[in-house]
Amino acid sequence: MTDDQNRIVEILVKYALHEPLTPEEDRLLAVWRGRSPGHDELPEQLRDPEWIEEHRRLLRQNPAPIVPFPVSPYRIGWRKPLLAVVAVLLVVGGWMLLRPRSSSGAGGLVASGRVPAGVRAYLTREDGSLLVLDTVADNTLSYVGYKGPVLRQRLVVSPGAGAWRILLPDGSRVVLKDGSSLEFTTDLRSGRPVLEGEAWFGVSRDASRPLTLGLSGGTEVGVLGTTFAARAAGGETKVLLYSGAVRVRKGADSLLLRPGQAAVVGGSGLAARAMDDPERELAWRGRYAEEEVFDFESASLAAMLKELAGWYGVRVSNPDNIQGVAMTGKLQRSKSLEDMLKALERVEKGHARLRVNSDTIQVLPWHPGG
Repeated sequence: MTDDQNRIVEILVKYALHEPLTPEEDRLLAVWRGRSPGHDELPEQLRDPEWIEEHRRLLRQNPAPIVPFPVSPYRIGWRKPLLAVVAVLLVVGGWMLLRPRSSSGAGGLVASGRVPAGVRAYLTREDGSLLVLDTVADNTLSYVGYKGPVLRQRLVVSPGAGAWRILLPDGSRVVLKDGSSLEFTTDLRSGRPVLEGEAWFGVSRDASRPLTLGLSGGTEVGVLGTTFAARAAGGETKVLLYSGAVRVRKGADSLLLRPGQAAVVGGSGLAARAMDDPERELAWRGRYAEEEVFDFESASLAAMLKELAGWYGVRVSNPDNIQGVAMTGKLQRSKSLEDMLKALERVEKGHARLRVNSDTIQVLPWHPGG
């Protein structure tokens, strides 16, 4: 085999054994999978216990089996290396593919599509296969650096299983409450995600690709770049906005939320209310709430505002180039932009005033009396 073919063999073996791939290996595998339907199907087949068992049986019966999988007629040259991969994996790695997962594993494929009893979380993929996620580290699905084809999937978290987190390639993040499910694509924006239950979203700003979230019951949330929580469970539908802006729609009703507001769907349509206790509303996120902080170390006001602007999807106007006093500390990302600036202004008293005008943070010289 050529060096390129040997490289693919190594990557396929790692993939089949659920070993983490480097970003470059992810890229090479994605390119290779895109060359034919057969290439695209093989990696998942190598994780399928029933498929593995069937071909182990064939291997025992025939020392040189022909392993059936589709190969593009324009890629005949790859057939022998692929057969070698399959044979090596079946002989050397088959027992590893079929054994129960350890606590550090990445889950197990359930080819029948039936959810085993007691499963804490599972992922249903667009091809109908089902991946049990009970052994995934830190309850986190990470697509950071993912360069493969856009896939539609559905994450289901059982009641009592704790919150699960999804990290998307564009920097967006989702925390899904236990007892909830989210249908989504691997880049989040290419398809309309649908939530049943409760989740918190941190959506990166991209004005050219707005996101629409569907909630069970027919409510929709239009998003550009923002942090918000949504609940559609137990007969209650509620959207809570922490930063940025969202538009909530229910039938002919439409409501634009401001940070600190909640949209509640009731018998009379949509209504906006002030959030009573924003932190308590997100207490279910547990340790993920603790991770959602700005952590500043001797940072100037200008540096802090630059980071805040990226998070809240706004700009900074600082014509006098006011640097302010340096600050060390942590600030909760779930606060509204207005509350965040009030906290910073208390630190910057005597140095700068901070205001929000539309989509711009204005940095103004400090004057006694404000």
